[in-house]
Amino acid sequence: MEQQKQDILEKQDIAQDQSLLTYGAIGVAILIGFILIFKIFMSGKSKKPGKNLQKGKTIYLMGECGAGKTALLYKLAGHSDIINTVSSIDINETIVSVDNSNVPIIDIPGHNYTKTHYLKELKYARVIIIVVDATNQESFANCASYLYNILIQKEYQDRQIPILLALNKSDAPKALKLADFEHLFNKEMERVKKSKKAINDESEDIDDYIKHQDQMFSISANGIDLIQCSVLNDDIDGVQKFLQNKY
Repeated sequence: MEQQKQDILEKQDIAQDQSLLTYGAIGVAILIGFILIFKIFMSGKSKKPGKNLQKGKTIYLMGECGAGKTALLYKLAGHSDIINTVSSIDINETIVSVDNSNVPIIDIPGHNYTKTHYLKELKYARVIIIVVDATNQESFANCASYLYNILIQKEYQDRQIPILLALNKSDAPKALKLADFEHLFNKEMERVKKSKKAINDESEDIDDYIKHQDQMFSISANGIDLIQCSVLNDDIDGVQKFLQNKY
C-alpha cells in the first residue's frame, strides 16, 4: 500500500514538473514574441536616417520582406561575397560610392509599421529603389500597394523622386519574366486603385490623383524604371546605371 502511494505521488510530481515545463516554454515564447513586436514598433517609430544624412540625397531601398534589399545594400557598399541575409527588423544604413561621390543609403524593413513611417520621411530620398522578388507572385499585391502609397505622397509629387522597380532573383527557375511581371503588376495597381476609390481617407499629405484616372495604370507611363537583376549573383548593372543617371 505504501509503495502504491509513493508511486502515485511520484507520478503527480512528474506531471507537475511537465506542466511547469510546458507553461515555462509558452511563457518564453510569448516573451520573445512581445520583444520582437516591440523592436519592430520602436524601429519604425524612433529610427530615422542618421544625422549625417542630408535631405534629398539618400538612396531609399524599399520593398517586402525577403525581396533582397539588405543583400543589395551590401553589394552596393562593395561587398563582393555572396550575402545570405535574413529579414531586417531595424533599418540598415551606410555610405556607398556613386560616380566617386559618397552617397547615403538606407534599407527600410518590409514590416507594415516601418513602411508606413518612412512614407512620411520621403524628404530624405533622392531616389527610391523598390526591390521585388521575381519568384514570389504573392508579394506583388503588397508591392503594388506600397508603390501606390508612395506615388500619392505630396513629397514625392513635389519633387518627382525617381523610382526604380528592381525585379530581383530574375535568374531563378520560377522567376517571372520582365514583360509578364509588368503586365501582372499593372493589374495589381488597378486593383489598388479600385479599392482606393471606395475609400475617402485623403489627408493633407495625400494627393491621390491615380484613383481618378480612367486609363489603366502603366509603370512606364508613370515614369518608373523597371529592370531585372540578381543580387546574389552580382547582376546589379541595371541598379548601378540607374544610380549613375540620377546622381
